[in-house]
Amino acid sequence: MSNLKESLQTKGIPTEVEGHKGYVGMNDEGVLMEGDKVPEDRRMMEKGDTGDTAEQEKIDLEAEGIRLKKEQEKAELEAEGIRLKKEQEKAELEAEGIRLKKEQKKKSRIKVKERTRKSRIRGRRYKVKE
Repeated sequence: MSNLKESLQTKGIPTEVEGHKGYVGMNDEGVLMEGDKVPEDRRMMEKGDTGDTAEQEKIDLEAEGIRLKKEQEKAELEAEGIRLKKEQEKAELEAEGIRLKKEQKKKSRIKVKERTRKSRIRGRRYKVKE
């Protein structure tokens, strides 16, 4: 038996077994069984099977590859979306910080102007009294 067939059989994939008819399978000791003696969960081949599993396995692997690629693309898009959202939040916070700084600066200027105005008024009073 070739390594490929043996490998496929250990994985439970049906393969062509020459010289046997009906069901073919292996018991726990690795002895080949055939016919109705083979339990359903151990059956590797049924009568009329071509054993053409390589083609089906190739199709299954391609489908799995496509599924994994789509999953990866979806994950990458989600990660990019999260990154862009964080960038936007950071930009908004920076803009808010700049706005608050300008507002604070403006209030500070108004306070300075108010103090200056009050001191001028007081200065005039003092000058008048003298």
